[in-house]
Amino acid sequence: MALTKAQRAKIKPSNFGVPGTDDYPINTRKRAQSALSRVAANGTPTEQHQVQQRVAAKFPTMKVNGTGGNTGKPTGSGAGLKSGASKSAAKKMPTKTTAKKTAAKRTPMRRGK
Repeated sequence: MALTKAQRAKIKPSNFGVPGTDDYPINTRKRAQSALSRVAANGTPTEQHQVQQRVAAKFPTMKVNGTGGNTGKPTGSGAGLKSGASKSAAKKMPTKTTAKKTAAKRTPMRRGK
């Protein structure tokens, strides 16, 4: 949900990603994550750097541009696998897209006259 002008006016100037503007609010963790995403998509390299620096200073445990604290999510080549599952087994598991490709290769049945 977007902030209204009244809500933006209540936020301290130090809680915005770009100094001197009311762009990219970072007063909460969720807004800081949103600001990082939005500036990565729409901001200039200078704005991106400023927002990343301010978010890293305000939320030291948040992962910013590949650096930062623990996000609580597993990382690495075996991340997300259930215990006992091997990496090769995870690679061999069919996906929905594979099933769709296989179905598309089949020739349709011909109807008789």
